[in-house]
Amino acid sequence: MDATFHAALGKFLMSSNRRAFLQFAGLAPAAAATAALASPAAKHTVAAGEAPVNRSSFLPCVGDEFHFEFGPHESKPAKLARVEPLQVSGRKIETEGNFRLVFEPLSPGSIPQDSYAVNHVRLGRIALFVSPNDAQGRVVEAVFNRV
Repeated sequence: MDATFHAALGKFLMSSNRRAFLQFAGLAPAAAATAALASPAAKHTVAAGEAPVNRSSFLPCVGDEFHFEFGPHESKPAKLARVEPLQVSGRKIETEGNFRLVFEPLSPGSIPQDSYAVNHVRLGRIALFVSPNDAQGRVVEAVFNRV
């Protein structure tokens, strides 16, 4: 049976064109990735070494110093000024997954819009995308809007 299987596989591959084979071969990894992302466990996983990111994690850290990594040996400190609920059509949404962090840089200059590894004494290392909230860059924010 093994020889029969290999013969049939060889015949299929010979009769198929390269494009059909590549399309078929490309579908398997895409299907596996889609299944992994759709699983309930995948929605709540946290990368190794990173803290879970939710509203209640940040509330006790208001006033604390966070360090935004700019390179291997360069970081910029910022104070977590506020943890605010999101507002939609004037209505506040106060959930664990929908909130806004407002940081004030503690050193001269601003923190440009970008993704950073951010370190905190209790929370550990967290990946955040921040953007300036004013023209001078005195305040930057990270927005979390998870359904």
